[in-house]
Amino acid sequence: MSAPGRHERESLLFISRRGLLRAGLFGTTAVWMGGFVACGPGRTAGGVGFGLSPAGKEILRAISPVVLGGLLPETGPERARALDTGLASLDEYVAHLSSPLQREVEDLFETLDLWPVRVLLTGGFSRWADCSPEALESFLRSAQGSRIFLLRRVYALLQSLVVLSFFDQPVAWKSVGYPGPPLLKPDPRVGRVENRGTE
Repeated sequence: MSAPGRHERESLLFISRRGLLRAGLFGTTAVWMGGFVACGPGRTAGGVGFGLSPAGKEILRAISPVVLGGLLPETGPERARALDTGLASLDEYVAHLSSPLQREVEDLFETLDLWPVRVLLTGGFSRWADCSPEALESFLRSAQGSRIFLLRRVYALLQSLVVLSFFDQPVAWKSVGYPGPPLLKPDPRVGRVENRGTE
């Protein structure tokens, strides 16, 4: 049997690449589905009712600097305080969600924490906390523009949680020109508290 010619080799190469792409997409979907089955309604989520799980805190702490970029304070202590305060705020927020929503958030982070999912999304075996900013940014950009609807939803949720955690803090209000919530001042004429706005 004669060796394939140049055009045949190029055709085989094209088919191989296309097959690998399809296999990769199939594998990604299979891993995601497997993760949600493993973390689905039949499983008792240890974090439900107690805010963010350890995996959720690790992932959000890792991606927050990438999502927020220059909005975070530049100095070390202030930067760390902003991240810690944001996570504490989100922890309380999730703890007060309804049980079904808590379970969805818990399942998402437990799935993202599976090592096959981390490998597919970040391109490495490192934990989220050990991923480079470049790897995390690449994952977020890929998820944002992915053809897979589930990945786009994951990106939207992660971004929303990070933004919520940061702009809930007074340190973030100045960057967007928000003066803060209205101050309640006593009205001496009527002896009651009146909303006078901010100063």
